[in-house]
Order: sequence, then structure tokens, then C-alpha cells
Amino acid sequence: MKKKTVAALLCAVFVISLIGCVRSNGCEETSNTGYEESRNAGYKEGYHIGYEEGRNAGYKEGCNTGYEEGCKDGYEEGYSAGRQEGNVVARFSGSFTATVEKLIPDYYALPGNTVAVVHFFQDGPFLLLFQEDMTGKLMEGTTYVFDFEPFEVEVPAGKERIDIMDYMYSIKVTNYRPAEEDEVGLEEKKAAVERMSK
Repeated sequence: MKKKTVAALLCAVFVISLIGCVRSNGCEETSNTGYEESRNAGYKEGYHIGYEEGRNAGYKEGCNTGYEEGCKDGYEEGYSAGRQEGNVVARFSGSFTATVEKLIPDYYALPGNTVAVVHFFQDGPFLLLFQEDMTGKLMEGTTYVFDFEPFEVEVPAGKERIDIMDYMYSIKVTNYRPAEEDEVGLEEKKAAVERMSK
């Protein structure tokens, strides 16, 4: 009787152990399956988020790059256009009336040249250069009409007043004569100035 009871108990323990093992393996399998599904779901979600963020970052970077390039191109084109518009040239021609105050030998250029200190009516003095000795040809205190070769000069951007007296080195006198009564004072002759963009 005791042997049968022990054998029955052993059988029962064995069956319980076997059931526990089977259940344990089943749990393990269930646990592994859940883990795999969770991991895959996390991977997919992470991949999707990373893809979206990467795409957005690439889009923004592309936009920024395009914007910067557009700004640079626009700036360069605008600067170039502004520079062309700002490149002003003044063309002087005709003749002008001026009074000779003083004749000075040109010691700094070629010997024999003359520098004349002249002024317009009620205006400040400026220098007029001659490529010859004007001693005995021009009289100090006399008003003359000077003809000159037409010339062009570049005018700094923003300069409103363009006056021939600022370009004495460009004036090449071709002829001169004493001024007549209707060519002095308020009626004096003035050089023609044409302002143009290039």
C-alpha cells in the first residue's frame, strides 16, 4: 500500500512538473513573440519618425540653400545694375568766359608751359593749364573767351554739381580771344555740360 501511494505521488509530481514545463515553454514562446512584435513595431515607428525628420531637415536645408543662393544672385545683380546706373559721365564742350588774374610759369611740368589763375564772374579762382608759354599773349586782369577740346570725365556717385573748374587737368584750350561786352558778367559764356550714364 505504501509503495502504491509513493508511486502515485511520484507520478503526480512528474505530471505536474511536465505540465509546468509545457506551460513554461508556452509562456516563453508567448513572451518571445510579444517581444519580437514590440521590437518590430518600435523599429518601424523609429524608422518612420527618422525618415520624416530627415526629409524635413533636407527640405529645410534645400530651401535655405536656395534662399541664400537667390539672395546672393539678387545682391550681385542689383549691385552690378546699381553700379552701371551710378557710373555717370560728364561731357564738357563749347567755350567759357574767364578773367585772368595771374600768369605763372609751370615749373612742375614741361618748361615753357604756363599756368593761368582764372575765375568766372563772382566765383572762386581755379587753374587753367596751357601747353605753351602765354607770356605776352594773355594779359592779367583781362577777361577772355576760351575755346577748348570737348572731353569726358567720370563723376563720383552722388555728386550733384558738375563744374568744369574741378577738371582743370582735362581742359585743353584750342583758341582764346578777348571777351566782348555781351559775354561778361551775368552774360558770360559757360561750358556746356552733358550728364549721361554709361
